Amino acid sequence: MKKLAVAAALSAALCCTAASAAPSVTLYGLMDTGFSLARTGGNDPAKAGDGNVSLRMKSGQRNGSRFGLKGTEDLGGGYKVGFILEDQFKGNDGTLQDSSFWARESTVWVSGGFGRVWLGKTGQLKSPVGSTALAGTIMYPFGTLMGNFVGGLKYITAGNYLTVNNSITYRTPDWNGLTLNAQYSFAMNKQEGTGMNDDDRYMALAARYRAHNLVALALVDTIHRNTAASATTKDQWTYTLGANYDFGYVKPYVYAQYFRSANLNAVGADYKGEGHNISASGAYSGYGVLAAIQWPMWGGKAKVGGGYMHANGTGKTENDVRRYSAHVGYDYPLSKRTDLYWDLGWVRQNTSAPSKPSIYQDGTELAVGMVHRF
Repeated sequence: MKKLAVAAALSAALCCTAASAAPSVTLYGLMDTGFSLARTGGNDPAKAGDGNVSLRMKSGQRNGSRFGLKGTEDLGGGYKVGFILEDQFKGNDGTLQDSSFWARESTVWVSGGFGRVWLGKTGQLKSPVGSTALAGTIMYPFGTLMGNFVGGLKYITAGNYLTVNNSITYRTPDWNGLTLNAQYSFAMNKQEGTGMNDDDRYMALAARYRAHNLVALALVDTIHRNTAASATTKDQWTYTLGANYDFGYVKPYVYAQYFRSANLNAVGADYKGEGHNISASGAYSGYGVLAAIQWPMWGGKAKVGGGYMHANGTGKTENDVRRYSAHVGYDYPLSKRTDLYWDLGWVRQNTSAPSKPSIYQDGTELAVGMVHRF
């Protein structure tokens, strides 16, 4: 039934677009499908059976498979209005990635000499998702990725990082490469495992500079707990810095985050139901750092990177968590719209607590696939 509804909605949208012959309305998208060879390991007695090897077809290992509609109307006098509707799906089986239809973005925006304002559901400023996003591959060559153990930013930083509902986002005009950004959500969307509630409020401020081969980002965000649980759950804060510089022959990246009372992102999405994913429940304070380099090679781009995170539980959580990650990859363009890629990643988590034996979990993954944009 859901597939029929999706097909009907897309057909209606395309018919309306064709009927109005509006050249400013664009259908666009991306397909990323490939294979994942992964192995889990560790000595956690609660995860008996680790050490299994699996080969799966996966979607969105480098870029999330998506489709969308966007349009712009010129109002004159330097003012424009537009909209973006974007959803995400699994290319290997055609199912939607999320239960909501426009899972990645559903915004209307207006721009002018004052800058640009977006209203609706969109990516957080530190997200790789949506037109308001400031992170992702632009700040780190492995981005956040959707693989099991090739995680890039996601596994070494903390806190939710995807979308916000009921949000307003403002971006200043570009001042010689510098833009200032502000974002506020009137009601957060619930996300399983994060403890967030529809009554929570999200707020973020960021400055980004892009000029002369340099990209730099400074960002702070918080979730104000506006629920009954706020009496025992502190507001989440993250403070993020990142930069990269393209020398031509090599491009180094650095990314760092300090976090307070934040949830750690789980590692190994495909293993969640099997009980073998790498995770740590509760709220944590700590820091994460990553570094990587990317360079031209054989007509494509090679990259290597790694990261470290140290987090201490807050409140009733007594765990001390340390994570290590390493990844190497290569992207080769077949054309302007089609890329081949392979990425090899490894993540390990060491967990210790008072009066409890230390445990570790790890995972290794080789991901190969193709990305095509339309």
